[in-house]
Amino acid sequence: MGTSCTGRKSPEEIQRLKLDWLNDPCWDIETTEGFEAHRDELLAFRNERERQWEEQRKARLEAKAAELGIPGNTRLAAHIERLESRLIRLEEALERTEMNPVGPIGGARPR
Repeated sequence: MGTSCTGRKSPEEIQRLKLDWLNDPCWDIETTEGFEAHRDELLAFRNERERQWEEQRKARLEAKAAELGIPGNTRLAAHIERLESRLIRLEEALERTEMNPVGPIGGARPR
């Protein structure tokens, strides 16, 4: 295994990079340093995964819209999903605050 003198990586190294990217796709995989010789393959991989994720997102929003009684209105379904997510985060923050009350003096809460 390892890089050959042509700069090419082994199939195992490419697969490991792809798995790392799938776990945290926060960069353009095809620009990964040391994998320049595999740019086209990695770009095709990223484009295919992003296409799959977009199809999954659309299917999820179609199902959500139907569940809400607004079939086809995926924009509203997406907006409702965002609001639901915000509510969950607010509820979690409130629960943390209630479990760890912090008041102005010594942690005592005003009554």
